[in-house]
Amino acid sequence: MDDADIFRWAIEAQELAVIIDSLGIIRHVGPTYAGILGSVPSEIIGKPVLDFVPHTGLLNVLQTGEPEFGKVFVLKNNQPVVVNRYPIKDSGGRIKGALSIAGFPDLSQFKALSDKISSLMEENISYKKKLAELENAIILGNVVGQSEKIEKVKELAQKVADSDITVLLSGETGTGKEVFANYVKQLSSRRDESFVKINCAAIPNELLESELFGFSEGSFSGAKKGGKKGKFEIADKGTILLDEIGELPLDLQAKLLRVLQEKEIDSIGSLKPKKINVRVICCTNQNLGELVRKKLFREDLYYRINIVEIEIPPLRERLDDIPLLCSYLIKKINGKNKTLVQGIADEAIALFYLYDWPGNIRELEHTLERACIMSAASAAGAAGTLTEKDFDFFLAKLKKNAPALQAAFNTPYAPLSEKKRDLERKELAEALLKTGGNKSKAAKLLNMPRSVFYDKIKLYNIDLNHDKL
Repeated sequence: MDDADIFRWAIEAQELAVIIDSLGIIRHVGPTYAGILGSVPSEIIGKPVLDFVPHTGLLNVLQTGEPEFGKVFVLKNNQPVVVNRYPIKDSGGRIKGALSIAGFPDLSQFKALSDKISSLMEENISYKKKLAELENAIILGNVVGQSEKIEKVKELAQKVADSDITVLLSGETGTGKEVFANYVKQLSSRRDESFVKINCAAIPNELLESELFGFSEGSFSGAKKGGKKGKFEIADKGTILLDEIGELPLDLQAKLLRVLQEKEIDSIGSLKPKKINVRVICCTNQNLGELVRKKLFREDLYYRINIVEIEIPPLRERLDDIPLLCSYLIKKINGKNKTLVQGIADEAIALFYLYDWPGNIRELEHTLERACIMSAASAAGAAGTLTEKDFDFFLAKLKKNAPALQAAFNTPYAPLSEKKRDLERKELAEALLKTGGNKSKAAKLLNMPRSVFYDKIKLYNIDLNHDKL
């Protein structure tokens, strides 16, 4: 017995094996495979493989010289098998033929496995769909509020979401512009595509161009081999968020204008532009119109990104959303910090109505987070409802922020909350007396959202029959 015999027997032991030469002629076929093809090995050997297996992958292995592993192939009798294909090379590396070996000789086992895989794939698709629905609900749920102003903003966002027009989200720091960017994206037809975010103020100017538009190999000293895709190319078919767009340098503003007008990008060092399909959302906390007048922002770009402007109202203009925001943010803080705060008392929320919140929702979240953590720490992690005493740190800020209160209170911080309640209760009752008990007119007189006014009347238990001044 020599080595040739061992190699021949090894191949013959593989009943679903096929060997072809460099011309595609069958040089070996296993008896089981020959039977499936409706013949015997002696009648198949010496014939072109395409005569018996029209869709074979062996010819591809001949051309590429690369092996193929784990390929599913359906035999002539409609039974699937898993196939490994190998190029046959001589000592000089020249391709002399190709070998195919099919696994799972007991095809009934493979059929069972195939059915199991199909079932798992169907389950996977179902889970992905449910996960997408859950993520959609979570993202949309982040737009918290029922005030008239926030409802109008949501309505406008819903109208423009499914179009491809550029949207400009403007508003003060902390108002939730990125939340609304997520809201618009999630309601659009591009919801399942990529969503790329870039902060134009967070990246040095000399690096921003390559971050946005990418670069080609060798375009500059030290350029990454193979080049690099920019954010716009990564976002192709999806959405890109340009946060703090007012910080974009003038030279890049011209390049961005071309992207918006021509729907194509020029990466650094590239010899030709590349077409892209991207929906652009911009955010700013600056007055872009003022920047245009100061020649710090291109007028043509301003009008191009300002097709639809959605202005997010500051928290001081939607105070009646504070209870809902507190409820949502406390749940978020609990999840983040593993605290167990159950809610916030009405008298604590009443403090928040007197503050103008220059940091908006972000400042409200930070205020609540400090109270939640300190309350949980003092209660050994089992904090219940936040009360006014949990916001002692907030009273100093409140006094500085409310000049009218500061003038009214000349006592230390400790009794401030009690005096504040007395003063506020008196103002509410006076407004009701002046308007003959008309709550809507009284709220307007105090420049207070009507729902907030109603909450305060309930909180202070005001009854005009007992509150004659």
